Amino acid sequence: IAAAGIDPPADARIPRDTRWTDQHGQSVRLGDVIGGKPVVLLFADYTCGHVCGPGMTLTGGALADGTLMPGRDVAFVILGLDPKDGPTQARAMAAARLKGLPQVARAAQLLSGDRETVARAERALGFTAVYDPATDQFAHDASAYIFNVKGELTALLPETALVAPVLHKALESAGDVKAKQQQGIIAHIATVCYGFAAAHGIYGRSIVTALQIGGMLMILGFGFFFLRMARRHRDAA
Repeated sequence: IAAAGIDPPADARIPRDTRWTDQHGQSVRLGDVIGGKPVVLLFADYTCGHVCGPGMTLTGGALADGTLMPGRDVAFVILGLDPKDGPTQARAMAAARLKGLPQVARAAQLLSGDRETVARAERALGFTAVYDPATDQFAHDASAYIFNVKGELTALLPETALVAPVLHKALESAGDVKAKQQQGIIAHIATVCYGFAAAHGIYGRSIVTALQIGGMLMILGFGFFFLRMARRHRDAA
C-alpha cells in the first residue's frame, strides 16, 4: 500500500504515441484522441468498487458545470488500470457513473490497454498502483492529471474534492503554471481508505466505523476542552 502514489517527473508529458482500445472497441492512438486540446486524465479500474467510480462522477460533474465544453474545448480521458478489462467494462462504468451527464459521457474517452501499454503510461506520468490478486482490486492515488495543449503536465487535482471553479481555473491557466500536486487532507484520507479497502476488502466496513468513532471522539474531546475553558473563565471572573 505504501508504494501506491504519484511522483511525476519534472518534464512529464501525456504519452501521445501509446495505442489503446476505446469503449467502442476501436484501436486508437492517444494523441489522436486528445487532438490539440487541454486534457483532464484519470487512471481508473473499471470494476473498482471504491474511489474510481465516485471520482469519475465528481470530475465529470465539475467539467459539466464549467464554461469549457467537454469534447470541444477540453478532452476527458480515462486510462484503465486493469489489462483484463476492456470495452465492456468501460461502457458499464460510464453508464453507471456518468449517468445524467450526457455531454460529458459523449466526450469521455474510456481507454483500455495491454499490460505493457498501461505500464508505459504509468511510468511516463509517475503513477504507481498496487494490485491485490486476492480481491482483484488496485490501491492507487485518486488524482486528476491536467495537461496543457502541448501535452505538458501542469497540475494534479484530487478527484474526490473537485469542484468546477478549481478544475476550470486549472484548465484555463494550464499553460502558465508549473506542475503542482494540490492534494488536500480529504483526498489523502480517501486514498488511504481506498488502499486499505482494496487490500483488505473484508475490513472496509470496520474502517468506516473506526473513522466514524474517531470523528465522534474528536468532537467530544473538543466539547470537553471548551467546557473546561468556559468553567475556568467563569471561576476566574
